[in-house]
Amino acid sequence: MTPEEETFVAKHLQGLCRLHFTDIKIQRTDGLIEYRSSFSLTELWVAGIPAFPGGRCLILSHAAPRRWEGFESVEIPAEVERLVFIAKGQDGKAVAIVGLDLAEMRDTYGKSEDVLIQKMKMCDEQMDLTISWRIIRIPVDAFSAGCDRAAILANLGTALSNLFDRNRNLSDLDKAIEAQRLAVKLTPASAEHSQLFVRLCDVSDIDGAISSQIKAVQLLPEGHPRLPTVLCDLGILFKNRFNRTGELRDISNALFVQRRAAELVPDDNPALPIILNNLGNSLRRRFERTGNLVDIADATSSLEKAIKLAPSDSSDLPMLLANLGSAFNCIFLLTGALSDIDQGISAQRKAIELTPDHHPALRGMLTNLGYSIRLRFDHTSDVSDIADSISAHRKALKVTPNDHPDLAIVLNNLGQSLLARFEGAGDLSDISEAITALQKVISLTPEDHPSLPIGLGNLGSAYLCRFNRTKGPKDVVDAISSLQKAVEFTPHGHSNLPDLLTILGCSFTRLYESTGDRSAATQAISTQQQAVELTPESHKSLPAILNNLSIAFKHRFDHAGDPSDLAEAIKSLERAMKLLPDSHAHLPRYTKNLGSYLHLRFVSGRDVKDLDASIQLFRLGATCRAGTPWEILLVAVKWAQALRQNYPESAEILLAYDTVLGLVAQRAGLEHTVQSRYTQLEVVSGMATEAAAAAFVLNRVDKALEWLEQGRCLVWNQLNSLRTPLDELRTHDGDLARRVEDLSGRLECAGSSRGLFHLDMSPSEKASLEGDAHAHLKLAREWDGLLDTVRAIPGFETFLKPAPCSTILHNLPASGHIVIINVDGRRCDAIALQAGFNEPLHIPLPEFTLHKANKYRNNLRVQLKSAGLRCRGGEELGGTECDDGRRAIRPADKGRTSDETVYGALRGLWVEVVKPILDALGLSSVETSLGGTLPRIWWCPTGPLSFLPIHAAGIYKESESETVLDYAVSSYTPTVTALTRIKDLQPINRNVSGLFLTSQPDAPDAISIPGTTKEVRSIYSGAERSGVRVLKVEGSALSVDEVRQTRSRVASSSTTARSILPPSSVQTSRTPISRFSQRARRTGEEKLSDEAVHLAAGMLAAGYRRVVATMWSISDQHAQQLGSEFYEYLWSREEESCDGSFDGVLSAHALHHATQRLRLRLDNSDQSLLTWVPFVHFGY
Repeated sequence: MTPEEETFVAKHLQGLCRLHFTDIKIQRTDGLIEYRSSFSLTELWVAGIPAFPGGRCLILSHAAPRRWEGFESVEIPAEVERLVFIAKGQDGKAVAIVGLDLAEMRDTYGKSEDVLIQKMKMCDEQMDLTISWRIIRIPVDAFSAGCDRAAILANLGTALSNLFDRNRNLSDLDKAIEAQRLAVKLTPASAEHSQLFVRLCDVSDIDGAISSQIKAVQLLPEGHPRLPTVLCDLGILFKNRFNRTGELRDISNALFVQRRAAELVPDDNPALPIILNNLGNSLRRRFERTGNLVDIADATSSLEKAIKLAPSDSSDLPMLLANLGSAFNCIFLLTGALSDIDQGISAQRKAIELTPDHHPALRGMLTNLGYSIRLRFDHTSDVSDIADSISAHRKALKVTPNDHPDLAIVLNNLGQSLLARFEGAGDLSDISEAITALQKVISLTPEDHPSLPIGLGNLGSAYLCRFNRTKGPKDVVDAISSLQKAVEFTPHGHSNLPDLLTILGCSFTRLYESTGDRSAATQAISTQQQAVELTPESHKSLPAILNNLSIAFKHRFDHAGDPSDLAEAIKSLERAMKLLPDSHAHLPRYTKNLGSYLHLRFVSGRDVKDLDASIQLFRLGATCRAGTPWEILLVAVKWAQALRQNYPESAEILLAYDTVLGLVAQRAGLEHTVQSRYTQLEVVSGMATEAAAAAFVLNRVDKALEWLEQGRCLVWNQLNSLRTPLDELRTHDGDLARRVEDLSGRLECAGSSRGLFHLDMSPSEKASLEGDAHAHLKLAREWDGLLDTVRAIPGFETFLKPAPCSTILHNLPASGHIVIINVDGRRCDAIALQAGFNEPLHIPLPEFTLHKANKYRNNLRVQLKSAGLRCRGGEELGGTECDDGRRAIRPADKGRTSDETVYGALRGLWVEVVKPILDALGLSSVETSLGGTLPRIWWCPTGPLSFLPIHAAGIYKESESETVLDYAVSSYTPTVTALTRIKDLQPINRNVSGLFLTSQPDAPDAISIPGTTKEVRSIYSGAERSGVRVLKVEGSALSVDEVRQTRSRVASSSTTARSILPPSSVQTSRTPISRFSQRARRTGEEKLSDEAVHLAAGMLAAGYRRVVATMWSISDQHAQQLGSEFYEYLWSREEESCDGSFDGVLSAHALHHATQRLRLRLDNSDQSLLTWVPFVHFGY
């Protein structure tokens, strides 16, 4: 120091100083035990600090039954001479007060060992409280502008140490040591436990602190009682500099001095647990850098000993437990043993339980817990783990200010957990938020910081994952850029380098795959080979790196066709499989890849050994218990398809497709929202029809029926199951039935009411949404447990399970036929069911194909567009409504159509589908005018056939007209079991049954159709004339509570089905029939034909027994005519009823009658066919 500096420091140490109040505690000291046991303190207000004119509030934590603690320190400016402390209770009212004279404190006290205690003046004289604190004196001008408190104290320690060098005054050395101790104490707790250490001050500040601390060690004689503490603090400074610079010699120096400190302290010294804790942390940090097994073993041993020696009520115990949890994480990363990560998570959870809500260390503990749970998810793929991980990170982020030094740590961990969930569930909002979070991590991290490569690597991984899903070319370029920087900034020998290299290699592979750039293929292979060379044989990451290397070779084989590349791919993956434990989460992925490679070699070499080995691997992956349901599903599909393609008559196909369809149901589980379930099913659409086609080859019509029932309309079936009547269960166990009913309602609500995520949400909003998702997952798990409880009851073993063929056949309608039509790329078949027959009837349809189904569908869609109509799926195809209720066709370029497009589609359906089925059933045309009765047929189509009017199939020519209308009355059902559920409903109470009419001509977001009001009024008049009990409510006057228990039949004319009664009321009333006219509706996704359910089928799930609807929009004029004839037919057959009741049981026959009447008034042109064909009947 210069003479001027010496004079400056000496002057201010003896003059004015700032005070730091730390370790503030309030203790209740009265002897009263029972009196006011609920008494509690929540806040301590400090009055008298100029910067806080309204007072500064410190949050108090209830640390013990009669003790409260504040975890923040209070800085008192030099000019302040008096303070007032006010303690407040839960109600915000003052409980106690004390005034402090600061002048005496500045003169008398100044070391952190000084504990001051003062009795507080109470508002309630029967109680006694004392307040205690420690006090530190700091010279005013020792503070450097713009630096934080830890750096200030480090600078002060350096100055005092240099002053001691000049005058050898031991009091200066004591003050220097004390300043360094406080600097260490003010270091954020999470920085001690995180891989991403954010700088507290410049390296030069840490250098000065280390220099002064070394001098302190050198001057203290052996045996000095303060030597262990000074050594331990020096070790922390070395470790902090290592965190900042990454220099191995710093962490080695830290370990040297911390080990020496531990050797100097006996086991009964209360300082030993903290010394061992710091030693354990330093050992863990060196392990993370070098991967030395001895270090992590010693770290765990030190931390376990620290916990053993610490008193059970020690305030340091949560920190010790949290650090032990981090050490177990490191062991798990090396060994992959679940017992290690379970112990780590257990320790961290206990640490959080022991930590008060407002403790500053809680943020870091939550972050570390979230990280640990994510590590376990990576191994087990348990979705509840990744939900818990993200929840913990969101809680940590919620309490982290934007300028907090730990923000990058919290964001990095949140980003990684979101990335992990995206890889399993595929929700794009997760990967988008992950990338945003990781981009901010990079912006917060200095360029020379040793943690920067980790952040860059995580960001590169996120870019690559999004590219794999969206194929956006910029993502793979950004991934390579980030990962190349990460590799460049990572020191040689760093344990993270192989992981960074393998992800970089994957990025080059994806670049080659998308662009064909051969240099990218070469870089991919060389990068992966380098990663393999740097990874020890026993390291848990080696199988994943070998798998990535095999993928790089395989992609080059795909483009260049060199058999040696395929051989290298197989060789690498076989090596990975040998290293992989049987319970590893990635086993399905590796078996899928290796099986695919062997199948490729079979295709080129025709060696049956390769084929059989590939099928065996697919079977292994599909039947293992480890891995995500998604990974297992993908390999199960490979298994089934390989068998179907090469061994179509193998009985193993049955097991393979059973596995596939069971996993498809898991893919769209109840823990997802309804929309998310549809998204999940897009990738595996069509598996049920494919499986059924394979079953037909094996003459297993029963399995084909079961698979079509199980694998189609999954989401609809789920909603239907949640509304299953519980009469039998209620008779057996009323309480259990009520639990099922309550939980099913909450689960259905959760699936449809969760908010949507968007990136600009606040952290608290995201945390709230994550909480909703977590609660939804918990409900789904609770539902599974409740189903297990019900199925354990004798007689309820199959409760809500897919019904076997025998059960389906036992619960068919008493008369009529149910016909399921399967459309697959290889073959088309029908299954006919009839009550009284013990086996389903198989009807091959050799003349019909998937190509023809798509052709008829596309032709019909073009014709509808040309006519200005709206077809199934809800597309807006134009057209307006004339004043007289007729549809006006908008002149526009609709594309060329044939005059016989509709005719051709209906003729093809008749010749290739419907007529062969009628012939197989032995049905002939019926002359109804002579008194003949038409039988019922329920059509249950699959695939694109679901969008075609099977009920109108026929040849429409004046001379040779023949249609299905001459043979049967047609209805539709989404599944066979849907009819069973409707059939089993209790009879309608004729004392309240009747007709409820409503219209919604001006529904929101829809075209106005004023003719609906006229139609409803006409029906109302007819009902009154016929003596039918009737109620009419128009427009917005509709009240559910008014009508749901008074009328059993609903007729609605509306623009959209949203005007129908809510499902909750419908289910209660078990409404028998609904008829509605509509102009637009959403009926199914184009990509998910097997999930496309007509809106009318949705109303069956809501509780209606039968529904009349349309396949596309209709004109008001014809709708009114058909409606009048429909109701006249029903009323004419209800004449024997004199009680005003009305159940609509003949609605299918009434629609058939009305449609025929309308058809006979028109010609057979396409325009006329489009007028009457859209009317359809659903239900019993």
